[in-house]
Amino acid sequence: DANLRSDERVLVLEGVNARYLMTSDLPYEPDLLTMDVSFISVHKVLPAVCACMASVFEALILIKPQFEAGPQAVGKGGIVRNPAVWSEVLARATTFTTEELSLDVRGVSDAGLRGTEGNREFFVWLSRGGEQGLDPDNLAEEINRVVHGETISRNE
Repeated sequence: DANLRSDERVLVLEGVNARYLMTSDLPYEPDLLTMDVSFISVHKVLPAVCACMASVFEALILIKPQFEAGPQAVGKGGIVRNPAVWSEVLARATTFTTEELSLDVRGVSDAGLRGTEGNREFFVWLSRGGEQGLDPDNLAEEINRVVHGETISRNE
C-alpha cells in the first residue's frame, strides 16, 4: 500500500534478509514484533530478529505448520491436516523460543483464518522482560486445547 510505505513511521526493509538482520539495520530497538514469514521456518529468523529488539518486548508470531513441519508431514498441495503435527509444530516452536531465546510464552491461539491453500495457522504470543509467561509444565495442555478447538489460550 502506497500510503503505508510513504508513512514516515514505517521503515521499509525490502532486500534485507531477516535471518541476518542486525541492530545497525534499524533506527532503534523496537519493543513490538509481529512476524509472518513464508517458505522459511520461524526458527531460522527469530534469533537474529530478537537480537535486535529492546530488552523488554512483546511479539506476536504467526506459526504456519506447512513451513515448520518436515516434508513427510506435509500432504498433497502443501496442506497439513494432522492435528498431531500441529501440536508438534507448536511444541517445538514454544520450546525453541523459551529454551534457545529465553522468551516467555504468554499465549497460544488459532489464527482464525486459514492460509491461502486452507492450512490452519496459529499465533504464539511471546515476551521478554515483562510479565511471566505460561507455566512450562502446562504448555502442552494449552497447545492441546488450541489445536482441538479452543480458540484462545492465554496467560493474563
